[in-house]
Amino acid sequence: MSTYLVERAILAPHNDTVAAINNYVLGLFPGEEVSYFSSDSLEIDAKNQHVEEGDYTVEFLNSLKIGNFPEHELKLKLGCPVILLRNLDQSTGLCNGTRMIVKRLGKWFIEVQILDRDTCW
Repeated sequence: MSTYLVERAILAPHNDTVAAINNYVLGLFPGEEVSYFSSDSLEIDAKNQHVEEGDYTVEFLNSLKIGNFPEHELKLKLGCPVILLRNLDQSTGLCNGTRMIVKRLGKWFIEVQILDRDTCW
């Protein structure tokens, strides 16, 4: 199964299409779906520009879908494939494009198995 996933990819032109495909494929996996959520706060920038409390509601911030940013909710199941979208530690193979399989879903962590360590250049 792991070599099958390493040798294949689905490409889509729009983020909405990617989300629809991800939701469909996730539904094919057996087991309980676990959701992870992003932070619900807005930081004040370093140039002393402040945002008045209440300018942006939590619902508005969570609804934003901006390119290069993950969505507010991440849904996973055991055994589902995932791809890392950021370089975390290139020396250990945790870089953009690394393919992994979800092995364990904890309350505060996600344990994965790296499928192909040769993805970092």
